Amino acid sequence: MNAKSDFIFQPRHYKFRVAGKDTESWDVLDALFRNNALLWNTTKYLFRVGNGGKNNDLEDLKKARQYLSREIARLEQSEAVVTPLTTTTIIGDN
Repeated sequence: MNAKSDFIFQPRHYKFRVAGKDTESWDVLDALFRNNALLWNTTKYLFRVGNGGKNNDLEDLKKARQYLSREIARLEQSEAVVTPLTTTTIIGDN
């Protein structure tokens, strides 16, 4: 592979070493957040911080924050409790 294809297929900002083994971030992301795109992308941008990419850590942190904020809003929305209306039955003549 040449340098250009390495950046496409195996970019260094998505690789790190765990227990002496090269690991790609998407393997970890799939294991942790296979069914949650918002958390998957949040963590993807956190992996990039300090590891290259565009060399813009602040931008990557802001992107992570955007995805995390959307996940928090989604969870808050789903946890909102809707209190059913109560009805009172009046018995008798008043």
